[in-house]
Amino acid sequence: MAKPTARSRRDIHGLLDAHELRLLSGELAEECAKDKPSTALVRDALDRHSDFSFVNEIRETVSVWLDAEGFPAEHAAAICAEVLRAPSFAVSRDEDGRTLVRQAVVIARRNPDLPLEILVVMDARIARRHVPLGEKAAVPGEVRDVEVSLSMLDLEDDSSTVDLLENYLGWLDLFPAPAATERQFSDSVVFLGSPAGLGCPGTPPDWRRLLTRLSHGLRLIPRFEEGPAFKGSVGAKVRQVVRFEPYRGDPPAASDGTELPSVGIDARTTPFGEVFGTVAMTLIQMAEASQEVSPFTKRDLEPGEKVFHRKVGNNRKFDNFDAGSPKPCSHGVDSFERFHGDKSLKGMARRYGNFQKEWLRHCGKYPDCNVYAVFSPAARS
Repeated sequence: MAKPTARSRRDIHGLLDAHELRLLSGELAEECAKDKPSTALVRDALDRHSDFSFVNEIRETVSVWLDAEGFPAEHAAAICAEVLRAPSFAVSRDEDGRTLVRQAVVIARRNPDLPLEILVVMDARIARRHVPLGEKAAVPGEVRDVEVSLSMLDLEDDSSTVDLLENYLGWLDLFPAPAATERQFSDSVVFLGSPAGLGCPGTPPDWRRLLTRLSHGLRLIPRFEEGPAFKGSVGAKVRQVVRFEPYRGDPPAASDGTELPSVGIDARTTPFGEVFGTVAMTLIQMAEASQEVSPFTKRDLEPGEKVFHRKVGNNRKFDNFDAGSPKPCSHGVDSFERFHGDKSLKGMARRYGNFQKEWLRHCGKYPDCNVYAVFSPAARS
């Protein structure tokens, strides 16, 4: 099995995919120390002999916040584990000789304990492993300063989702990345017309840049067509067309004449903030609609059958899984523990007609391994 590799994470679908809490097998600081190599940027910048006392500092902050909001403080360690070890958003930049890392994750609601989603954002300033001037021995990497903030979300409410996306775009301003290329994306979205030209209230001068970054975060290449010279034909990779009305050009269609999904937004009287929100939710729901129909035929599990699945893609409503295999991951069948994550249960119920929640399992080596399983009990003699 390939070793985990730390990398930046900037995908909107990943950020919106709320993480379900898991039980910890040991002390949080000790588990983080053992995570080398790690997919998380903070842990990757540290060493086995680094001081991990900052983990307890984060846990205390989270515990106090939970208690103040009337939520069980016992969830603090599991929440910290997600933002530290398995963030869904992770970026970094050099700052005054240090590495500033931001990691974020949305925690799934857990009724009745956590009635809403929770956004957790952590900033850590790290002095990487180095040899001090005049010294011979290297000093391990060290977290010099750490901050964590928490806020409640309701991802079933579009306005709350849009608020999160606006925060996301602000993060991209603070942590710029090389411009995306068309080779990185397979689909595109076309914007017809100009909010600025139509007098859309509050349209910022960089509105194209905002919609471009939103599109890239959703793995789409944006196209902008403004004038009536547009003849209505777009490329084969277009998934969605957004028309800022009134638009005087021809109706959009694929190059073969096929009608394309299109949404019209009256940009003359609608404030740009609402225009942005409509665009964002249209593109998100477009992607989710493509996952509503499962590529796999629903079936019943046989008595005693064990099937192991890897999660594929991201969805706010339910987990999607691959075809499945009778063979477990490299950690073996004994590593699988009972798991009752709501989105995972919904995902398995879409795959198996006789699925029972007691049959769901997950590899205990998370976050290094993210394999799920269903264990159907053997038939009674």
